[in-house]
Amino acid sequence: MANSKVEKFEFIALEAYRFLVCGQTGKAQETLAEVYQQLLTFTELLPADKVQFLATLFTVMHNAQENNDLIYLADILRFEVLALIKVHFANG
Repeated sequence: MANSKVEKFEFIALEAYRFLVCGQTGKAQETLAEVYQQLLTFTELLPADKVQFLATLFTVMHNAQENNDLIYLADILRFEVLALIKVHFANG
């Protein structure tokens, strides 16, 4: 079950990444909302240190969004958040 959740999350996260990189802010915002919603479900399954790291990444992502730095936001999503989820559940 966790594997299918990770696959679904990966699909949505990469979709958000593409929208952000292409500057499609409306679609990116919609997809990011789904990304954040799914991340909340993962926090119940992650150890406390990973949740704390994720909280730090949320702050970084929020700041990037506030500064309209969509490329940085996309990179954090793809190379930090997605990587954290994939590595944790691949090893767990």
